Amino acid sequence: MTKQSTRLPRFSRFEYVSDLLDTASEGTDWDTIEKSLTKRKYEFERLKFSATGKGKRVLPKPTKSKDLTNDCISMAVKAGLITKNDTYHTTENGQRLCGISKEFGMDDIHFKTDCLKMYFAAYPFALDILLAISKKEKAEIDFPDTRNVEHLTSTDIEDILGVKIDAVSMRNLRDIFDQCGLINWKSITLNDLPYWKIFLTCKIYSNHEDATGFLVKKDDKTYHIVINESDSESFENALWREYMVLAENNSDTPVYYWDLRGRVCETVRLPDHIYDTYFKKALSSDNLRINWSAGAIPSGNTKGNLLKNLPPRQDNEFWMVYVSISKRK
Repeated sequence: MTKQSTRLPRFSRFEYVSDLLDTASEGTDWDTIEKSLTKRKYEFERLKFSATGKGKRVLPKPTKSKDLTNDCISMAVKAGLITKNDTYHTTENGQRLCGISKEFGMDDIHFKTDCLKMYFAAYPFALDILLAISKKEKAEIDFPDTRNVEHLTSTDIEDILGVKIDAVSMRNLRDIFDQCGLINWKSITLNDLPYWKIFLTCKIYSNHEDATGFLVKKDDKTYHIVINESDSESFENALWREYMVLAENNSDTPVYYWDLRGRVCETVRLPDHIYDTYFKKALSSDNLRINWSAGAIPSGNTKGNLLKNLPPRQDNEFWMVYVSISKRK
């Protein structure tokens, strides 16, 4: 059994790393970093309010983010992205990563996977979790939702996963891996208890010189991690098949965007961002007539990580909430 070697930082979005590097690019102090990360945290809350139709309500005032700031700084120092003296400065690696974020945007998958490589370098143990999931049958696992049931100990998790890790670290890693396209997950119920179905959306090759993707080194091994993709025909076939299940075999019936995405992603083993890209391409399909309409996400559909549930946004304020599909003649 693999044991957790260190406490993992308590943050689960790499946007915080981008803000930290940008703030420290010309030198800064701890208080300024905290203000930057608090602003980002508040922006996430604003997005949630907007997506659920609460945008006109008054958001609570931002609360200081001491723990978040300390953990982001700790990761950045450990990964060699910033130096910590009287003030904080980006290193050469930190400046390079900050440049990628500025040029392509913090939503760019290359920025996220570069952050992940730095994360793996700082916390090699995190890779053991991904490898443990990959070794499960179908590369998937049903994992208790630790927010809603009795708190799991690291020994409890070891019995499930084969790796000893604390529950908070596991939840944060789930979200980081999901954001980077390595896994996908959905909320399910087993024996009247909430679970996460976590499944791999990448291929992992060990010492495979011809593999593409990005490289991660651990001990004496080099791993090539390749995020799953699909061809247009296979994607459209899966899209139509899963849509008809949701629509109860009635074409042109509106269904929720995230419900359809979740079903297709599980079937084809795709991360959300790949699905979103293929869906937008399918809007001009020769075989399918796809329509979408904007709206607000009902509160009952905001289970789990709401940021993950958000559909693509059009014109900054309109979300792809409803989707209807029919076959072209």
